[in-house]
Amino acid sequence: MSQQFLVVRGQIEEGKKVLAKQGSPFTPRNKEEQERLLASGVIAPVIDPEEELLDDDGDDDQRGDDEQQQTPAQPDGDASPAKPVTTKRPRK
Repeated sequence: MSQQFLVVRGQIEEGKKVLAKQGSPFTPRNKEEQERLLASGVIAPVIDPEEELLDDDGDDDQRGDDEQQQTPAQPDGDASPAKPVTTKRPRK
């Protein structure tokens, strides 16, 4: 199966004819056209969600709810995010 692309910016035209508008699928005619449109940010590859979850070994990289990263609670039990610490530089 060939790589699928989506128009993510502007539209693709041939003369006055519009070949694909933003949000539409598009298949480049050749490798040069594909590279040019990718480099200019006009098209982006469509990634199959199932393929995205698989790594090179073919193992499922999906995590269960219990393995999701959570922000640790503050030492006093407050779950609010920590405030940034400001430091002052000594004057020269």
